[in-house]
Amino acid sequence: MNTYKAKGLNAITIRDDGKAVRLEFDTTEGGVAVAMPASAITALLPILVNAEAEAKEKAGLPNHASVFSVAAGTVGLPAAQDGIVIILTLSEGVELGFQLDANAARHLRDAISARL
Repeated sequence: MNTYKAKGLNAITIRDDGKAVRLEFDTTEGGVAVAMPASAITALLPILVNAEAEAKEKAGLPNHASVFSVAAGTVGLPAAQDGIVIILTLSEGVELGFQLDANAARHLRDAISARL
């Protein structure tokens, strides 16, 4: 396996049919691109967030959680009708969805109510 040290992310392109994503990086060895199925993004996001938290912890930084600025949020019911789905729209316009079972939804409700 080849390892490249990325100096920056140059571009993200989405295939015309929306089924693949290409990430282009500037590395010390030159330009490198990684193509992957778009469906892999939901698996990749938690891995990247965990890697960021681990890096913060190893660096001795106090807050290990990734914090995103949210511009809007909506709540809905999942198809199974168990719990809720929360859709958060980040200030960059990206929507992230989270499904909570009924117990987790109650705990979130209580935590929010206690702080408002």
